[in-house]
Amino acid sequence: MTSPGSDSTGPHDPSDRHAAAERDAEALRESTERYRALFFDNPHATFSLDPEGRFQDANAVTVELSGYPLEQLRTMRFDEVLVAEALPDAVAAFEGALGRESQKLHTQIRNAAGEAMELNVALVPVVVEGEVVELHGVAEDMTRENAMMRDLEEARRTAEDAATAKTMFLANMSHEVRTPLTSVLGATELLADGELDEEQRHLVDVVHRSGERLLLLVNDILDISRLEAGRLRLDPVELVVTDIVDDLRAWAEPLAVRRGLRLRCEVAGDLPRLVADPARLSQVLTNLVGNAVKFTEDGEIAILAVTTTAALGAGGADAPAVRFEVVDTGAGIPPELLESLFEPFSQLDSSQTRRHGGAGLGLAICRELVDLMGGRLEATSTPGEGSSFRVTLPAG
Repeated sequence: MTSPGSDSTGPHDPSDRHAAAERDAEALRESTERYRALFFDNPHATFSLDPEGRFQDANAVTVELSGYPLEQLRTMRFDEVLVAEALPDAVAAFEGALGRESQKLHTQIRNAAGEAMELNVALVPVVVEGEVVELHGVAEDMTRENAMMRDLEEARRTAEDAATAKTMFLANMSHEVRTPLTSVLGATELLADGELDEEQRHLVDVVHRSGERLLLLVNDILDISRLEAGRLRLDPVELVVTDIVDDLRAWAEPLAVRRGLRLRCEVAGDLPRLVADPARLSQVLTNLVGNAVKFTEDGEIAILAVTTTAALGAGGADAPAVRFEVVDTGAGIPPELLESLFEPFSQLDSSQTRRHGGAGLGLAICRELVDLMGGRLEATSTPGEGSSFRVTLPAG
């Protein structure tokens, strides 16, 4: 009973209840529209399953992916579209989702045309009052991407097999050539010790020099094949840098004199301890000095050994190092061709091969050997002024 003058409306007034119901209905409509937009406008395949595993709804992407009309999908269970091999994992994921835990799996289905398709699927349970009333699923078609990955993997294996076959072929052929070639060189040395007239001696000398060049090429091919196969092993020992440079001088001086070039050697007095493979380091430096002499028409060849610091290896921090530098006053190398010099069979141009010979393997081998020793081989050059090749090795 209300007192006179009191307000007849209150918290239980019918008009308030009606307004609240309208607000709730509007909120429900907005929520439903958001859900439908997320479900039906999703760029991925989305679907819902009832607790028995039957399709309740699906967006257009799911229909297109499966090839089944929506009306037909609604009569099917999820396991009817799976390939047999995918059933155990898919059923386990379905049961896990019924246990109120979201699931992810990679599975395979067979579409209406009978084509196998690979999918990444996520299943999310919808729980009302503690019960799972349906499952929402989102699927991403991985068929094309996975096929591409398999093709790439197959191409990688094919390329590796081809590279291995090439390496074995080069190594075997090089051995087959080197054995008789060594015999030919030995025979020419014996002939040269005999009584020959001038023309005969000249011919024997031509055969011997040609054989030596061919043997160098065969050895280069063997080195390349070993390096590519990872079968070249180093024998590091502690080295005396002055001895290395002295040996280089003794070898290079006659070559430089014959070409009218000056040879200068400098060794710093504060060099740190150096541990490296003497034969392979000598091979690298001899190649660099030989190239400098070969491609320099006038001026000077300098062989330098200095102390430096460099970031070598995986650590990335500067550490003591020894740097060998071979500097020439030759024609120089165009900047755009510098890096390609370290590729196998690289030459500046075909005229270099005709004038000086070689297959363009030397610098490629040098870089690989220096890398194997934990160092770095670099080059700088100015056309018309000369070039500098630097071998930096970590101090021992």
